Amino acid sequence: MMTLSTVMLAVAMSAAEHHIAVIGASASAGWGVVVPHAPSDHEVPVHHRHVDLADVLPAVLGCDASDVSGHADVWFFSAPERIGPTLLDAAKSHQPTHIIAIDFLFWFAYGNRDVNDEPLGTGDIEARLANLNHGLHLLESIDVPLLIGDLPDVADAADVWPIPLLRANQVPSPEALDAMNRRIRVWAAAREHATLVPLAATVDRMKRGKPLQLNGHVWPKDATLIQFDHLHPTTLGLIAIAELAAESLPPDTKPALHADPQSVLKRLAEVQP
Repeated sequence: MMTLSTVMLAVAMSAAEHHIAVIGASASAGWGVVVPHAPSDHEVPVHHRHVDLADVLPAVLGCDASDVSGHADVWFFSAPERIGPTLLDAAKSHQPTHIIAIDFLFWFAYGNRDVNDEPLGTGDIEARLANLNHGLHLLESIDVPLLIGDLPDVADAADVWPIPLLRANQVPSPEALDAMNRRIRVWAAAREHATLVPLAATVDRMKRGKPLQLNGHVWPKDATLIQFDHLHPTTLGLIAIAELAAESLPPDTKPALHADPQSVLKRLAEVQP
């Protein structure tokens, strides 16, 4: 009969065989996400610390923090064609066995400049597809199991008052968004090592307050998962994205010992910064 300690030891041994690298934009970089923490011994004590997806994943998977490396950048939006390859190179330097790129493609689809740095309109389907293909081409250099997210509809982020973080001319038209998500599905289906993570459907449920069931856990209906900007996940939202990634990983990397988000929050608060 296996005890809990035996199971945890087996999980730890399994996790040690893997290294997961996270690449992506501001959602993966944990923009605005903090967790409570014991006060520091600084002159002005800090009671919170910033976390990103690479911090949250070990708490969800029950593995060591060293088994996950983070290479996401909040400045991805400023130059995706330049920053994307840099993040990929950084991830590959860790010789990962898996790469998670849930929001890597976002700024190759949203934005207001094309690959030639020309102005891009909301309805420019072909130009936006060309941008997206540039991002997909970068991901073609990955030959280990890859998780990629599709593109959520965050058009309402351009209507946030008084200062939206997304401009109206950066938002693709519904037709362009549909075309790009079809392209991502075709790309992922053609590659055995690529798994499509349903980010668009998950974000839609988050925004509509619909219950989520991810990685064996049901989120409460009243959980706040999206920040005031209608664009970035809250702390619980980032945990939900980590759970979404975890359930898409191969079975030997997703023990889900910490599937309950409250357990994940507790573990994050206990980790020394």
